[in-house]
Amino acid sequence: MAGWDTDELWEDLRTEFVDAACRSNSWTTVWHVLIDNEIYRSQLWTCAERSLIETGAPTAWCDDVAHDAMLLLARQLQKRSDLGYDFDRPPHEFASWLRTILFRQCKEAIRSLRRRYGRDLTLEIDPVNGRGVMIEQQIDVRMAIDDLDEPVRTIMFLSYGGLSIREIADRIELTYDQVRYARTQGRAMLEERLQTGYRFD
Repeated sequence: MAGWDTDELWEDLRTEFVDAACRSNSWTTVWHVLIDNEIYRSQLWTCAERSLIETGAPTAWCDDVAHDAMLLLARQLQKRSDLGYDFDRPPHEFASWLRTILFRQCKEAIRSLRRRYGRDLTLEIDPVNGRGVMIEQQIDVRMAIDDLDEPVRTIMFLSYGGLSIREIADRIELTYDQVRYARTQGRAMLEERLQTGYRFD
């Protein structure tokens, strides 16, 4: 996609967003209008890259930041499916309005990643019968982990971020056996909540 100002694509996205926000009773409908849209996804990754550079965070976090921003978007939509958009606002301002939200979500995602990992880690969770991780599946997993109680939540994030049981134990000051038991519990709870389509090895 060439550049930021593709007026026709932004106009199409605004029309779809307004229509979904006004006519649908489901926040997921609005969510899919956004995350399935080419220009939204392009701008999201651009905002993620720029936010990482501005904050001095590792650029390797780009995918994680974008995915977490989508999770934050889902949470915002659950509270208000129109994201507080002023429908009387001039249509040409929609792009800047949405970019502001994207940058805010990316910055929040970076802060969350720094608290969670403290270093350059990524969250990789492989779906059964597939190589890549679909964005929607990652969001499902992250939301399920977020619903876990501490310290299981932190242990699961660190585990899928690539840390060993010993490294996790040292970081959060628990014993090796406590972390191993909590990780086993966490995997069982995630498999139960997410049911089919995921493997937690």
